[in-house]
Amino acid sequence: ATLSPPNAVTIGSESIVVSRGLDNGIYYAKKTSLWSSWNRIPGATLDEPAITIYDNLVWIGVRGTNNGIYLNAYDPSGGWKSWIDLRGATLSPPALIPTPSGLFVFVRGLDSGIYYGVLSGSGWGGWTRLSGATNDKPTAVFVDGSVRLIVRGTNNGIYENRLAMSSGLWSGWSAIPGATPSSPSLCATPGRLDLVVRGTNDGIYHKSWTTSGGWSSWSRLPGTTVDKPETLVYTDVLCIAVRGSDNGIYYGRIGIGTGGWSGWERVCGGGATISRPTLYLYGSTINLFVRGTNGGIYYTDCLSSR
Repeated sequence: ATLSPPNAVTIGSESIVVSRGLDNGIYYAKKTSLWSSWNRIPGATLDEPAITIYDNLVWIGVRGTNNGIYLNAYDPSGGWKSWIDLRGATLSPPALIPTPSGLFVFVRGLDSGIYYGVLSGSGWGGWTRLSGATNDKPTAVFVDGSVRLIVRGTNNGIYENRLAMSSGLWSGWSAIPGATPSSPSLCATPGRLDLVVRGTNDGIYHKSWTTSGGWSSWSRLPGTTVDKPETLVYTDVLCIAVRGSDNGIYYGRIGIGTGGWSGWERVCGGGATISRPTLYLYGSTINLFVRGTNGGIYYTDCLSSR
């Protein structure tokens, strides 16, 4: 069972899922053909662990019970390594963004400031503060030689900043019209970003950015959500999963390039969740994890990419 949404990735032929236990412990399970039992990683967290792939390792980042920020890495051939203390503090889960220059870590500080640092072959580079503030976990991706960072401001506004890796310079904050009471969800493909947010009316809104056209206007999708939407890009489809206002689990798809909307479908088997869903890819299969209304951890691989 869990107190927060689980998160998962695939490395090679193995899936890894991490979760915060009812005792605030950090647990993981892995799958090749079948899921293993849960195993505990030493340490504890007050929030959902972040997870990503960097330098052929699975990396997790956590907010410790002292609000400290810690990283650990899993080698499929050798198991977990030791925790790295990043010597900072946060009120929200960290965001981990792999790039050719290193693993970027973004956090909301104790003062709600926006901080980042980079772990590379030469070690941890320390924290840098960006201007501005956020009430939530930052959202970022690496695409086309840039880190694209989007945050929910302290006024619930949506703001974007961009780091050009070639120059090392940030563009400065630009406001994206609109507002959200949850962290934004951002996906990237070459030359394109897709942004999905929960509106202040609990509506579900999507807009895209392209190299040639910049940001589109917002499109409202049918239905409502009471949590952050979850997104994933697979081939030419933007997959979206949400926790509905009835706590049901719903899934839909937008054609990248065509803009065609599939409509919402209830995830096969029904079920309900009290947190946002989690999507990840295992080979060519879209997988979903949720925290059930009883705190249990549930999984399905029956989602369609079309």
